[in-house]
Formats: sequence, structure tokens, C-alpha cells
Amino acid sequence: MATCKAFLKDKNKNNEYKVWVKYTHQSAWKPFSTGITILPEHFDKEDGRVLESHPNHTPFNAIIHALSSHLLSLAKTLESKFTKPSPDNVRLLYDENPFIHNKRTLKQQEEKRKETESKGKKTVKSRYRNLKPIKDMSLKEFLRTDIDSQWHKKLMQKHGEPTVIQDIHGNDHIVTQIYALDYIRILTPQFKSNDTRMAYLDFKRYADIFIEESTDISESTRKQRRSWLNTILEFSLQTDIALTWDNFNQDFYKSYGRWLMYGKRDGINENDLYNNSFGSHVKRLTTFLGWCEKECDITVNERYKDYKVLSEEKEIISLDPQEINMLWEYQMPEVKGLENKPWRLVQDIAVFGTLTGLRISDIKRSRFNLDILKRDKALEAKTLKNKGNYYIPLQLDSRIELILKKYEYNLNIIQEQEFNKLIKVVLKHMNQHHDIHQTPITFYRYKFREEFKFERLKHDLYSSHSNRRSAVTNWHFELGLSEQEILVILGSKSITELKKYISKNPFKVKESVLRKVREHQDSTNTNL
Repeated sequence: MATCKAFLKDKNKNNEYKVWVKYTHQSAWKPFSTGITILPEHFDKEDGRVLESHPNHTPFNAIIHALSSHLLSLAKTLESKFTKPSPDNVRLLYDENPFIHNKRTLKQQEEKRKETESKGKKTVKSRYRNLKPIKDMSLKEFLRTDIDSQWHKKLMQKHGEPTVIQDIHGNDHIVTQIYALDYIRILTPQFKSNDTRMAYLDFKRYADIFIEESTDISESTRKQRRSWLNTILEFSLQTDIALTWDNFNQDFYKSYGRWLMYGKRDGINENDLYNNSFGSHVKRLTTFLGWCEKECDITVNERYKDYKVLSEEKEIISLDPQEINMLWEYQMPEVKGLENKPWRLVQDIAVFGTLTGLRISDIKRSRFNLDILKRDKALEAKTLKNKGNYYIPLQLDSRIELILKKYEYNLNIIQEQEFNKLIKVVLKHMNQHHDIHQTPITFYRYKFREEFKFERLKHDLYSSHSNRRSAVTNWHFELGLSEQEILVILGSKSITELKKYISKNPFKVKESVLRKVREHQDSTNTNL
């Protein structure tokens, strides 16, 4: 089987490397130039892709993908003519049918990027570095900041720049006779100490810039960061632990974790998170603090770099081919209290996801290209999460095209939250109907090292993510596809992330091993 993967070689005087695509067949290989040059820190050697840290990662990866597809297409052409698709034969055919992209446009883009970077880097950084600490501001300076505080907004909407403000006891204060600190103290009585109050506002000011002015993140990531910010600000307010830059030590880490994971048990809030969710909060915090150091020249306590991003091994819930067939054929009855729900639509979306491996976000946003569908008999588009290019052959299962035609190639027809709610109901009734999966699944969650045991029926653990897990697990164990082949289909980059989707069910592993042994024996017997 022929494969293609990008790699770097031929360093130039600017310490940049040329990007080549390595075409390999039966251990022999040849390099083909993409015409791209980049610094090595912008390249993922393992996945053979340009990282998102490079401003032109999208067109560069498109070129790598297009060249790889071109080479593999040439290989198929040779095979159709009963010619071995060796690197030498592909090179000969390539010389007759070279891969062409607009190098001039690409060069202009790169020159523009470098010019913008050299001009803008200093300006942007100096802007962040010149932010004056709130504790050193006059009241007039503070009133002109863009601090997005609810009480400040209300005050400005009501009075504009006020001349008199009132404290919580109804006492009047003349603005011209007080300082910024007095003003903030009067309007924020919920803080227990002045240090916490000042740190809270400074932390929030930088975090708002970090979240709102990032140009290389999706809107969903921006939303997640806003949620993280609101949570850590609430943590500071409730605990009186100041968000000062020198305070991010191990004591902060432990207090932050305890507040997030044991808050409900301790009766101080409604937080009841486990290691996975706490790890996500820590990861966002360390990303932000790293940005503060790099972009704003803020000196942060080095101990934050030792924060562990805790995680748990999730129970991988998936549907095997037999269950997918059951779901496809099942006639959902009416459910009391859930009348007129789109049960058939939910089943179709679930089956489509288990056959294609697409996340529901990609299913919803896709406007499938009919020209490509007709020409290549495949689904091709860019994924929302990692911007990879997926390639899903329709030959994987005839139901993929049936569902597309049924909904006129537009599957943006249900919200993910609604899908997750209804698919559990469908699977519950289906499993009861077939008398399967009626024994609870035991799994464990963790808070730091403390273990918690849970038992749930399979349908209660199913969600939209399970569609992708079903596809990946079935491709790996039933079709025998390698991890690299599955990455190409899904347009993913990381084998490590992919492995999280593959079920570790011992029965499936043993069954796959036995099947491969039988295939090997059959092949050996045939040769004899």
C-alpha cells in the first residue's frame, strides 16, 4: 500500500527548511517538493503537518494534502494499468503530470505575513506591556479603562462620568475628592480584602484581552475561555485568594482544585467536578499565564509550570455493526411526555455519525460539495475543531448516501444538546426491545487520587461523541484499518487523540487477533 507524508529537509540560510512529501511503497520512497519553506518549530514531524502557530498553516496544509492526493491518484492510475506503483514509476508519471499550485500567490502571502509580523509584533506587545496597574491609577484614568465590570457598566449607563457616587449605606461621595482605590472599594463591598480586589481586576483585564483579541481560536474555544474566566474569578471572590502573578504556587493549585471538585460536598458552592474537568480548567489557566509571560512581559511565579493537568481514562461507549443495524431498522414508539419528537431524524444522525466518524459539529456545518460527491464518491471538507481535511469514501456504507439524499445534503437539522437527550431515549427503548445491555456498566471517576465508583446502563452513557468512537472502533477492528489510515479519513492529526476513541474491550481485541490469524493461515494455505 502506498502512503504519503510531509517532512522537512534542505535548510537554507534563514534556518528555514523545505517541505517535501515522501511517497512510500513497499519500503522504497521518493521525495516530491511542495515549494513551501518554513521554520521547524511550525512543523509537526509526527503528523507531517504545518502547525496552527504558522499564519499560513491552512493554505500550506492544503498544498500538502493536494500533493499527497495527487501522488496517490497517480499510484491508482498505475495500478489500473497493472503497473506496480513504485516510487520510480510514480516519478515518471509525475514528470508527465506535475502538481501545480500558484507559487507566486503563496510567495506574496508569505512576504506579507513576514512584513506584518515584523511591524506588528513590537506594537502589539508594547500595548500590553504599557497597561498601568489599577492600584496606581487616578480615578480619572480608571474611569477611562475598558474594564468590563457589571457595576461599572451600570454606573456609566446611568450617569456617564459620575460626579457623585453612593456607597451601599447610601452615603454620597464626591468623585473629585476620592482616589480610584476608594471608588472601587465603595462599589465592590463583596471583596474581603483590597489585595484580592485589585488582583481580581488586573487579572480580568489581561484575561479579557487574551480571550477577545485572540484571532487563531474558534468561537467555541472563546466561549470555553470566557466560562473558565468567570469560574476562576468566582473562586477568588469566594475564597479571598488573590489572583496576583506571584501567587500561582502549589498551594493555589490545591485550593483551586478543592474548590472546583469538593465545593458542593463542603457546602460552599455547587461545584462537583472530577479530574478531567479540573484538568481542563488548569490547562486554560497555564495557557493564559504563559501568554502573560510571553506577550506582556509579566513575571509569573514559575511554579505554575509544574501544575499537573489531571485526566481520567473514560469508558469508551460505542455501537458495534450489529447494534448500528438495529438502530437503523428500529421503529421508535411514541413516548409519554415526549410526543412528536423527531425520533427518525435522531436515529439517522446517529447512524450517519457511526458510519462516517464525523463530529456532530462537522455534520451540522457541512454543506457537502455535490461535484466532489459525484466525482470522487467521497465526503470532503474541513473539520471545525482542528481544521484538518477529512476524506470519507461513500463506499464505506451505502446508508451514508441514502441519509444525505433523504435530507437533501443538509444535516444541520438538530442541536447537539437535543440529540444527546433524545438518543439516550431511543437506545433505552431499543435495548429493552432486544433485551440487550440491561446490566449496568461499572466505571470509576477521580478527584485527585480519591476514587468514586459509578454504575450506569449503556444508553445513559451514550452521546454524540460515541458516534465517532463507534466509527473508529469498527474501522479498526472490523475493517482492519490502521491508525494512520483512520487519521486520513477523519482529517485528524494526532494518533494519541485517536487512540482515545478506540474501544479497549478485550473481547474486540481478541476477536481481531483471531481474525487476522485466520486470514494469515488462509493466505499461507492458498500459497501452498
